[in-house]
Amino acid sequence: MTSIINLGIVYEPHPAELKELSDSLVELTSTKPDQERIVGFAGPNEVVQLIIDTATWQNALLTLAMIFGGKFAASFSSELGKLVAGEVWKNKKNYYDAVKQKTAAPFLRLVRAIQDLRAKDQTITIAIKIPGTPRNAGLVITSDDPAEIAWQIANVTRCAEEIKKIILDSRQTSKVDNYNVGANPDLSIVIEVLENGDVRILNVTIVN
Repeated sequence: MTSIINLGIVYEPHPAELKELSDSLVELTSTKPDQERIVGFAGPNEVVQLIIDTATWQNALLTLAMIFGGKFAASFSSELGKLVAGEVWKNKKNYYDAVKQKTAAPFLRLVRAIQDLRAKDQTITIAIKIPGTPRNAGLVITSDDPAEIAWQIANVTRCAEEIKKIILDSRQTSKVDNYNVGANPDLSIVIEVLENGDVRILNVTIVN
């Protein structure tokens, strides 16, 4: 089975913590993440990316919906995981109840694995795979709040296709390729999730 979320690394300074992150993704998604070697620079290389591909984003979002249940599960139609209620995913308040569900235990294990790596000074990023870039596009996790992390992961994931399209379109229309290396601490292209749940990339706001 194709992995739903992969891991991007430059090297493995903390193999035990990285293994726990990988194992938590297996429990969460029922698929084993591939390890992708991202480009190393003079620095920083203390980087771990949770990489979502546009080919698998719907499976990633469906995984969260089944774990969180309630409004999230109901927001999917029978039409290949098409969202029928985007506002459910954008509303941060919904996640505070969701992470309290017993079924959310695999996600909380993932959060603990992220926290352990961050405690080792690793930069952890929710990344969208962008061909032709050394370090993709990503949102750097700076919070320890499980609900906020869930909200960030879900909204970056649901906008995966639009994020990729905006970056590739910008590259084609720009005379100078400014987007190979981004401004995040891990040198990925910056993705933001705004307080209303909209996602922003390269000064373009995705409002769906």
